[in-house]
Amino acid sequence: MDEWDDWDDQAGPRRDPDGASEAAEAQASADAADAATEAGDPAEDAVRRYLSWITDPGSVRDEALIAELERKIADASDPIEKIHLASDLHRARQVDGSSLRREFLAVARRWADAQGIVPEAFLELGVPAEDLRHAGFDVGAPMGRRAEVGTVDRPGRATGRRAPRASVEDIRAGARSFDGPFTIADLRDRVGGSPATVRKALEAMVEAGEVRNLGAADDWPGPGRPPHRYRTVS
Repeated sequence: MDEWDDWDDQAGPRRDPDGASEAAEAQASADAADAATEAGDPAEDAVRRYLSWITDPGSVRDEALIAELERKIADASDPIEKIHLASDLHRARQVDGSSLRREFLAVARRWADAQGIVPEAFLELGVPAEDLRHAGFDVGAPMGRRAEVGTVDRPGRATGRRAPRASVEDIRAGARSFDGPFTIADLRDRVGGSPATVRKALEAMVEAGEVRNLGAADDWPGPGRPPHRYRTVS
């Protein structure tokens, strides 16, 4: 082919339309990948929020929204506006664990398969085996890592039987028995009970002013996010 066949007298050298199309597609794919990275993985976000809630329900609250609503209540003069804001504040302070659980159940198995995460890792972080089964994992009853998931016949050997259920009053009494700060895990170790029951009872005590949330532990060795510590109000 003559070298001048690729030359346009008016516009100069002709561009290969196929090559230009491939370059455009490659750029579009790169842009899409960058956008996905910036947006984050919704499935991973759902798993992260649920695991944070399991460890410390207060850690998934929108503290910025709570602070903004508290400021608006302080500034508002109309009582009707105040009561609407107070209602919004109450909802913001209450972490909806049921919605976090539903989101987790919908994506956990697919996300774990893609990431190579074994179900035992979720059990280690305190996820109930029942939730894992609902999410599609093939797991049996968790073996007693903590008091709530098994009893011990002799040191180092768990029977696999669940500990007796703890009532709300048992949990409240257990919280009051601590002389210093404690975590949710500490409370569950002391009184047993299901994760959901212990969380709800402790949140109710915080709302009632019987317990103070001291914030995240600053000496947490990991892994994962540090749990919040609590102290009873004397």
